Amino acid sequence: MDFYSFEHRLAIELDGGVHLQPSQMRKDAAKEDYFIAGGIRLLPIANGVVVQDPGEFLRKVQGANAGGEETTPHPSRDG
Repeated sequence: MDFYSFEHRLAIELDGGVHLQPSQMRKDAAKEDYFIAGGIRLLPIANGVVVQDPGEFLRKVQGANAGGEETTPHPSRDG
């Protein structure tokens, strides 16, 4: 996890290309299970969004905190 909001029980995960590697996908799935078991929501966001569109990054985080942005399983869960 890269950022965490105690108030909102929201973990923010910044993901790069390494997260598409099978070994990393297994680690990410285990980490996600750990967070969910602890009642923590996970918001995965691509690394590029932070640099290329910081406003979009903030909108995603604010939306998740307000309950409007859907926190979804890590992209590795789809693979």
